[in-house]
Formats: sequence, C-alpha cells, structure tokens
Amino acid sequence: MSGLVDVLTKKGTVWKSVEVTGAATTVTVWTPATSTRIALTGLDISNFGNTTGTILVYFTSGTTGGVQRIGLYSLGTTTVLNLRFPGLETRIDNLLRAVTPVAAGFTVNAQGFELE
Repeated sequence: MSGLVDVLTKKGTVWKSVEVTGAATTVTVWTPATSTRIALTGLDISNFGNTTGTILVYFTSGTTGGVQRIGLYSLGTTTVLNLRFPGLETRIDNLLRAVTPVAAGFTVNAQGFELE
C-alpha cells in the first residue's frame, strides 16, 4: 500500500460527539491536534426533538472565518442521518463545526482520522 492508504492504516480512528439542546447555536464537533487535519469518514446526525429546521456542518479555521461546507441537513421528528463519505480537510488545524438557526435538540457524531 502507498500514499493515503498507508497513512490511514497507521492512524487510529477518532470518534467525536456533541449533543446540543436549547437555543440556536454553533458548536465545535472536532478540534484536531496541533498541526493536523481532519479526514472525515462518517457523520451521524440525530434530532431528538420535534423541531424543524436545518443544521449546517462545515470545516473552519475558527478565527478567520474561512468555511468549507460539508452539508446542510434538514431536521424533523427523530431524524437520523448516517452518512459515510471521505471528507478531507486540506488545511491544518481547522475545526469541524455544526450550527443551527433554530432552538433544537440534536447530536452530531463524527468519525475519521487526524493526519499530519
């Protein structure tokens, strides 16, 4: 094996989770270790309320505001999204965040790797 496959086999899987209840908010789902970037392999979003609205999931530097959108997902009664895809953040030290403009209760679970 070579390239990215080699790197991924030498790194352990990272699991991150955040639960949100209440007011409209932005949450950080994953803060990578210093000088690494996130290789996202899975994303699960569960809505445990009766709120309709959206959740935007994105990579960002957190300070300069540059955003790489992953997806905009609709909330509904007990919505569960189970997404499996490769998503590589090309910039080091960028965060994975989720934001919703409505008061909602939801959980975001992210799986992947941290690469140098």
